Amino acid sequence: MFDCVPWGGKGGNPAPRRFAAEYAELSDSIIGAFPYSEGIYEDMNKVIWSQLMWYGEVEIEQIVQEYCRYYFGAGTARQAERFIYRLEDLILGGENGETAGRLVLQADEISGQMEDWARQGWRWKLLDARCRIQASIDLLFREGENTECMEHFRNAYEMVQNELNLHREGVSLQPWIYAPSDTALNIFLGLADVVNLTLDQQTNAGAASEKE
Repeated sequence: MFDCVPWGGKGGNPAPRRFAAEYAELSDSIIGAFPYSEGIYEDMNKVIWSQLMWYGEVEIEQIVQEYCRYYFGAGTARQAERFIYRLEDLILGGENGETAGRLVLQADEISGQMEDWARQGWRWKLLDARCRIQASIDLLFREGENTECMEHFRNAYEMVQNELNLHREGVSLQPWIYAPSDTALNIFLGLADVVNLTLDQQTNAGAASEKE
């Protein structure tokens, strides 16, 4: 689990090559595993670890290929594969600048060619939202406040949290699991951190109970 606070709030975080490398490093020291996950945002990573534990000789490219073909359809599987590797580079810091913006265009192209069942599936929505959220974060980080960009971020973030992750204000633990879009954006931009936000909430809650 990484790149995920508020929990899964950025959308999917596929990292096939990262985890293939981790498995290669650990494979001589482990026999099997007990897969564990705390969110759908890392669906591809769960599949990768499960397949490597089942048959460690499989190539990571084959896992990604089968995943994309099964969940996104044969007609767009190859495009989705390339998209996922570029998204991994973006997430892990291998690319920067306007990469997320270019991935948004690529996602639009792939979505336009997908069958409706794949385009409307939560797995694709998570990956599609990831590049859109990151594009908004990158633009706001470079240029500062931008009303249109902030609105794009809010729409994508709330869709991920409310529709896909089913995280709700007043129900899910804040700010670790759910945070309002403005708070989440400050976390993503490095203007706030969840530790201090948690301490502030605890302090405020304590003060309120004392007044009562």
